[in-house]
Amino acid sequence: MKKLPAPRLLVKIALTLALTLSLSGLSEAKGNRWRGGAEFTGLYAFGDSLPDTGNLPPELQLPAPYFDGRRSNGILWVEYLGLGLGIPKSEWNNAAFGGATAPDVQDSPITLQRQLDWFQTQLAGNQADEDALYIVWAGSNDFLAYLPNPFNSEIL
Repeated sequence: MKKLPAPRLLVKIALTLALTLSLSGLSEAKGNRWRGGAEFTGLYAFGDSLPDTGNLPPELQLPAPYFDGRRSNGILWVEYLGLGLGIPKSEWNNAAFGGATAPDVQDSPITLQRQLDWFQTQLAGNQADEDALYIVWAGSNDFLAYLPNPFNSEIL
């Protein structure tokens, strides 16, 4: 029987691949143009802790070395992306929350659907900006919740 890679290695590979793919076009970005395409007028992020730029209430935020309410010791990939594309920071809108789940789970206070519902109310009947960049990053909390022991190679 072929031995599978260790789960930690798989997680590292998946995160590295996701970050590489999400940032791969930054070297080709010119000003606020993506590969010669239309300019992005804004940036909207939805999801879990990976794009959350500090939306959790202060009592749920982690102390140092975590940075400014993030689950990181510095700015996040979504912020680097916005900066790299030249989208003015005043046009960044982030509804992501650390711990959010993709499906509506009864014991989860913040889900992806609730973030999208909030966004819908913010539109107040207007149409969403078709020239903005929309990012949805969720699912890692769901994946880990369904594994009784994520480091057990028997279930992979």
